[in-house]
Amino acid sequence: NIRSTRNNIDRALVLPKYLYEEMHVLTKLTPQLFGTCCVMNVFNYIGISMVRSSMNSNGGMLEIRHAPTLYVLDGMCGVLLFYAKLFFILPLGRLAAIMIWNHGIRKRNNLRRSFVTFAETK
Repeated sequence: NIRSTRNNIDRALVLPKYLYEEMHVLTKLTPQLFGTCCVMNVFNYIGISMVRSSMNSNGGMLEIRHAPTLYVLDGMCGVLLFYAKLFFILPLGRLAAIMIWNHGIRKRNNLRRSFVTFAETK
């Protein structure tokens, strides 16, 4: 019977719960919420970039003639742009680390699976 053979193979490939190491995940958010966060960060970055580029002292959309105010606002926009970039860089760095960690976990789980299969055959 093909079905019973398949079940036996699956049972042989499944590790006992106490030997299985869980994989890491990037986030516990739903894909829709994570996508919304990414889109909001893109809009945040674009908006801050537009505000910063429109500020100047020589006439523009946001002409600010008081130099100290322009300096402070430009600095604040710089900090906000830094954080907007950081909100892209941190998840990408975490994703890279998780991929490396999960590769190691996959190798260890496969090794444990081969030990279990070997022990069951003996």
